[in-house]
Amino acid sequence: MGLLFNQVCNPDNLLMAWQQVRKKGSAGGIDGQDIAEIDQSSSKYIKDLSIELAYGQYNPEPYYKIEVPKRIGSPEKRTLGLPTIKDKIAQQSVRNVIEPIFEDMFLDISYGYRPNKGPLKAIKRVRHMITAEKRHWVTVCDIDKFFDTLNHEKLFNLIEEKIQEKEILQLLNLWVKMGNVDKHGRWTDREMGVPQGGILSPLMSNIYLHPFDVYMTQKMHGMVRYCDDFIILSRDEQTAQQALTDCQDFLNRELRLSLNSGYEIRELKQGFTYMGFMFKEGEISIDNEKIKRIKTKIHFTCKNNFDKPIDVFVNQINEVIAGLCNYYSNLAPLKQLQQIDDYSNQNYTSISDSRRN
Repeated sequence: MGLLFNQVCNPDNLLMAWQQVRKKGSAGGIDGQDIAEIDQSSSKYIKDLSIELAYGQYNPEPYYKIEVPKRIGSPEKRTLGLPTIKDKIAQQSVRNVIEPIFEDMFLDISYGYRPNKGPLKAIKRVRHMITAEKRHWVTVCDIDKFFDTLNHEKLFNLIEEKIQEKEILQLLNLWVKMGNVDKHGRWTDREMGVPQGGILSPLMSNIYLHPFDVYMTQKMHGMVRYCDDFIILSRDEQTAQQALTDCQDFLNRELRLSLNSGYEIRELKQGFTYMGFMFKEGEISIDNEKIKRIKTKIHFTCKNNFDKPIDVFVNQINEVIAGLCNYYSNLAPLKQLQQIDDYSNQNYTSISDSRRN
């Protein structure tokens, strides 16, 4: 048994993985088992899973295929592949063991799904590149059907540059290539891509795009990437054109990916939106479309908690507002924050009045 795989099977590591899955309140998969059910006998459950893994008796279940709105209230759907709770625990244990190995090689321009990173730090990096590095030409891009089109052979070649233990590779291969089953029991093979909803998929996405990060950095292009959404900042139009050409060429040639249509090169004074923020004339504000989504989230939170006990209702609303404030307060103008606060108060008052009546 390899050293890494031994760590994966260790009951203490599996217990930590279970606690992480439990904290997220993760939905169950195709077997119908949920967090509450496992919680009743978690010690035995973890011990049994440790034995299954160590003796090669572990077999993952198919992903449960569901469609969810891309955003609250949106008619657009996103397809998710949900692992069972058991598979999530095993995947989380593997992620905890191998992620630090890949973190050592990832570049600072990558901000998605990484420890101590995140969207706000990505936005601050963009602001720094504009103000300190005087990069006033911008191209905002995203990759077409990224999670659905990752090439498995390429992905495992990249993984094997850092991980050689056969037990780890066999597990990753099982999880990546496992198919989906929908609510009608219909099976779909997975010939490419990784499931959105899988514990390991975010790490896989960063492993796959790491060569792209390296290439763009070597070319001295000012890129900031959050998973498959990225921005290229340049000092002049000619350099911006070259950066876009280099970007498209590398993605097509080396990673078999392509950009979504709709990207364009524009000057900073025209303004642009990235990660829900509008950059224009040296100012940063929450994009109007994002404001609408925030209000929709507040409205649905109030509406969906209408019948709950008053303390639960208030806690749910406060939790949403606190999360929004923590996320936006460092960058958004006070006027916009006040607008969000006023809207939440209006919804809270309206719902409270309805409850009393």
